[in-house]
Amino acid sequence: MNLGRSLIRTVLNSKLVHKFDCHPTTLKTCEKNYQKFFNTRSTISNNTLKYSNNSLIVKSAIYTIAFTGACYSVAVIANYERIRMKKSISFGDYPKFSELRRKINNYWNNLSDVKKAAAVIVFVNSLVFFAWRIPSLQNTMHKYFLLSPASGINSQLIFSTFSHLQLFHILFNMVALYSMSDLISKILPVEQFVAYYLSSGVFASFMSSFFKVIRSNHHSKSLGASGAIVSCFALSSLVFPHSKFYVFPIPFEIEAQTLFKLLVSFDLLFLIMGSRKMDHAAHLGGALYGWLFFTFGPNLVNNFQTYIIKKWKNLRSTKN
Repeated sequence: MNLGRSLIRTVLNSKLVHKFDCHPTTLKTCEKNYQKFFNTRSTISNNTLKYSNNSLIVKSAIYTIAFTGACYSVAVIANYERIRMKKSISFGDYPKFSELRRKINNYWNNLSDVKKAAAVIVFVNSLVFFAWRIPSLQNTMHKYFLLSPASGINSQLIFSTFSHLQLFHILFNMVALYSMSDLISKILPVEQFVAYYLSSGVFASFMSSFFKVIRSNHHSKSLGASGAIVSCFALSSLVFPHSKFYVFPIPFEIEAQTLFKLLVSFDLLFLIMGSRKMDHAAHLGGALYGWLFFTFGPNLVNNFQTYIIKKWKNLRSTKN
């Protein structure tokens, strides 16, 4: 799920068979670049399916809905408790540490809460990126951090959104996320941002799985945060259509609304053409999620927030 560039998948020797969305001419390059990291071998059979097409789609849809509901429920409660206790997210001051540490601490405390959350997301993605380089973790990484409908493992819908193999891939996505966090902070409180990011990533993964299933590419694998990144960009461009963005390698700024239209048109065209260079369905899923949230989100979130807070207050009063 790479925004603006093809995601090069990894294909290893005959003991490790993974069907990546990768052209034959790139297979040797993939193997050469990553073989040194994947010394642990595992075999994945692509001959049988555990579930029917309908079952795969329904299972993924239920997980997506449940995960989204859980994310926003936790976000509402966390936001309510933070406001009630009048506490902001901060690490506080540590005068006993060195001058460098104080400068770092001051820099961190001056960041918006959303930017801090974005930094944590970048850190988690970095951990997963380095985990791919640990041979003993390969079975776990391939099982949970690659999105493949044929596996029937629903947790892949979220874990794959934190997973990157290529250095350029993770750099591009994380720089994009961190740079957009200032705009997002003007739209959502930190708790809702985290819920939005996680749920949009799962929704994008669901759309990716959906199109893989209906195209009988059940064993096709993908990974990356681009679906969630596109969703954040979609929301930002819809709320602030005249904001400006730089997109590498274009040397000039582009208006957000124009860039959003170009992005959607590009992914829609290549999805229709059946291109497998990028996960266009995930990108479009992220864009769709951003549009849905912009169009229906405020009313839905407000009603949902009222309901959850009422239930939470009743639960607190019962315990007290």
